[in-house]
Amino acid sequence: MHRLALAPLLLAVFLVGCGDTMTEQPPAGAAQGPLAEKLAARKAAGMAKMPDEVKQVFARSAQDLAKSDLLAKALKAGARAPAFTLKDALGQDTTLAALLKEGPLVLTFYRGKW
Repeated sequence: MHRLALAPLLLAVFLVGCGDTMTEQPPAGAAQGPLAEKLAARKAAGMAKMPDEVKQVFARSAQDLAKSDLLAKALKAGARAPAFTLKDALGQDTTLAALLKEGPLVLTFYRGKW
């Protein structure tokens, strides 16, 4: 299985998932249930450890992202991904078509490079 790294997109997804104000309130339409509760608790614990200046940066970034209308442009569940070429974890160009020839595909997004 190939892993494709898209750091800026994952940060955007993280920030959207945190809501548009970085408060402890989930965004409207957010998933409910045991997993959502665990994620909310984990987020609250992380936020409690974060310095205020970092929270402010996250809040501004989340607000900017919400204003960008990115979610309206995002693919919805069940939609087909457009053809793309990206670098894989080894820095090699990889196309969606080539990956699909190998079988079903799971895309993993990382928030940064390590």
